[in-house]
Amino acid sequence: MSKTWQKLKALAYEYNLKEYKEIALHHDNPTITPLSECNYVAAIEVPKDFKSNISTLEIPKTLCAVFKLKGVYGDVLAFLRYVYHYWLPSSGYEATTLPSYVIYHKNHFLNEDNQFDLTFYLPVKVIY
Repeated sequence: MSKTWQKLKALAYEYNLKEYKEIALHHDNPTITPLSECNYVAAIEVPKDFKSNISTLEIPKTLCAVFKLKGVYGDVLAFLRYVYHYWLPSSGYEATTLPSYVIYHKNHFLNEDNQFDLTFYLPVKVIY
């Protein structure tokens, strides 16, 4: 299990957050940026009135291409290659500068079976 995700689970427990979404903000495209240099932020959703000394970020409302994916650790790289190099160029959209993000329904970093179920959001704008 990833220590980052374990800490987020502990944080949720500490603040008595019983229902929350596990989110990963992707700052890099791993099909372009070497995997060792890719950055993402692991996060959990908190209520709007959440008060603490912990940093929060509100994901802005924007048009997104939405994809659902189930698989095992490692499948995400092939999926991202498809989205950015096959789907996007022929879609009539282009990616914006906002980071893409994932909402985990089942997080492979927290499950021993390495399986995930996620929804991937790619912020896009229409090409004119």
